[in-house]
Amino acid sequence: MNPTTQLDGGKLTPLVATLNLRGQTKMNLSKLLQLEELLKSLKPAVIFFQESHFQDKTFENCPYINSNFQLLINNSPTGYGTSALVNNSLKIENVKAIPGGRILYFEINKTSFVNVYLPSGTAGKGDRESILSDSLPNLLLDSCKTGIIGGDWNCIDSVKDASHNAPSKISPVLQRLGRIKQWKDLFRVLHPHKRSFSHMYRRNMKDQGLTEGAARLDRFYGWGALPCSKAEYFPAA
Repeated sequence: MNPTTQLDGGKLTPLVATLNLRGQTKMNLSKLLQLEELLKSLKPAVIFFQESHFQDKTFENCPYINSNFQLLINNSPTGYGTSALVNNSLKIENVKAIPGGRILYFEINKTSFVNVYLPSGTAGKGDRESILSDSLPNLLLDSCKTGIIGGDWNCIDSVKDASHNAPSKISPVLQRLGRIKQWKDLFRVLHPHKRSFSHMYRRNMKDQGLTEGAARLDRFYGWGALPCSKAEYFPAA
């Protein structure tokens, strides 16, 4: 499940979406065409990707994407980077690809767009907190007064967003950053009590046996004068 957010912008109501490609770094043509069909259905103005590894010619056999979107790339040496497709009608400015592939920043019409993919799991906690306390705040020092930031956070800021052992998944650094930057969880603004998840798992734990759980790891936050009329999670095979 992956989130979409529809922003109110006068006559234009652009849809912004985010999708983790699950490390499918060498997607064959069949997978690329499936992705193209998804974009035809969603019709997003902007879509963020995580765990991506694209080249300039990746979509050369996808006529709809080629004709309608600009591709921004921030690849990682590991093959798990960030990228974005932006509708051709939108003028992109001030692109910043943070080394390591974890963050991609750009601006459209004096609005900041930030795609994030934070390290996962207990092993990645130190790097995750370092990005949240250092790299990301420094990047946002000269951001626009209005913006949207989202992607795969691999942590949560509320116990409502995990079905199992939620406190261990909370990032106090993310909570503090959100308060300082006055971020609004765009899904929670419209659905304060709804249970919706973007990541489901089944694991064999030594001390607990088979464990099933789910968490809302993929989220959009907004700041400034950024009204949101719709926010939902969509299934993507």
